[in-house]
Amino acid sequence: MRLSSLLRGAALFTLATGAIGAAHAQSTTPPPLQTSWSGAPQTQQGEQRFKVRGRLQYDFFSVNADFDGDGNNDGDILDAGEGAGAFDQSYNRTSTRRFRLGVEGRFSDEWRYKAEVTLLSSDGADEVQYEDVFVEYAGRNFSLIIGNNKAVAPLEEATSSRFITFNERSGMINAFGFGRQVGVAFITNGANWSWGAGLYGDSPNNAEATNASESWSVISRLTFAPILQNSPEGLHLLHLGGTVRYRDNGDDAAFRYRTRPAGVGFQDRFVDTGAIGVTDTFYGFEAAYVNGPFSLQGEYGWLSAERTAGADQEMSSWYIDGIWNLTGESRNYRSSDGSFQRQPVANPVGDGGWGTWQVAARYEQTDLTDVVRGGEQSAYTLGLHWYPHPYVGFKLNYGHTDVDDGVGNAAPSLTNFRNGDVDVISLRTQFDF
Repeated sequence: MRLSSLLRGAALFTLATGAIGAAHAQSTTPPPLQTSWSGAPQTQQGEQRFKVRGRLQYDFFSVNADFDGDGNNDGDILDAGEGAGAFDQSYNRTSTRRFRLGVEGRFSDEWRYKAEVTLLSSDGADEVQYEDVFVEYAGRNFSLIIGNNKAVAPLEEATSSRFITFNERSGMINAFGFGRQVGVAFITNGANWSWGAGLYGDSPNNAEATNASESWSVISRLTFAPILQNSPEGLHLLHLGGTVRYRDNGDDAAFRYRTRPAGVGFQDRFVDTGAIGVTDTFYGFEAAYVNGPFSLQGEYGWLSAERTAGADQEMSSWYIDGIWNLTGESRNYRSSDGSFQRQPVANPVGDGGWGTWQVAARYEQTDLTDVVRGGEQSAYTLGLHWYPHPYVGFKLNYGHTDVDDGVGNAAPSLTNFRNGDVDVISLRTQFDF
């Protein structure tokens, strides 16, 4: 009797310990590895994720610049020795605007990362430049980002080059020096608002100076969407926002304010102050309205620069866009950082549809003339865009720019000032993954 009891007890003990061991083994078994598709394969195991990412934007562009005399009464073209670049121009080119490769992923739901490089710079030079290279801690309703990033920036800069309306950003973004820099950014948000602040140093793509302090900046942006409704008829949105930035050039070269004609990301800039800014302060205001397939977007920026010598320089720039998706899709808005995202395509080509067709128009002005005559330009851009697939786009743009007091890359000497106009036709083929 005692033996049978002992045997039963041993059997129960064996079963219990076996069950505990099986449960422990099950708890330590790693979750299955899953693969999903987000433009490219994305692997996921529990909270961990990894994906290779990239983009290619390839442009054909035609430029025709027609200016009045070169100030020396010997023709319309700036002769050798009379300045740094020609004013009258007529040429056609093809070039890679952006070719980026990188990775992104998560160590956990909270710890995330992205590392991306451009293999060809925006001027077509054969080199490697850093783009987004950062680690992020994502809390419940905030993010802390450390590394090379542009997490805090005005609306058009905050929107990826994959998703901006036209082939090139506005003169305001280009003239006033927005882009990625190494720093720390904090972003928090609610259902229809976001606030971000960042402290930045220099860009890692600039040459390092020995025994010298680099430039630094502090920036803050607040966005609010008093109207944010999604329905079967599309998005109904009113977006408002503002940005404030202060910069100090440290021991680096003085800040330079310049921009190219509308519609081209290469070659000459005809308005240019030269390197004049020791410190500067920027104030920007932005608004966007979306009602189904129709959209308006605009920004105004004002900048005051403390010059290396003389009185402060005050400059301004603004633009307004009108957008209509002929095939009925709305734009895609992300309230967590107040930016527009990938253009939806309701009926892709290959799935029985025609893709998304979009027409757009922009008017913009940039005034860099104050104490220093950096030039002034006004421009309009017309666009016809076709997205046969959400990750593929073809964008045909025509831009006409009127230039007053143009300097034709002659800054900082600024010895020749001319008036003229520039016509640009650009066709972009792009895809990303």
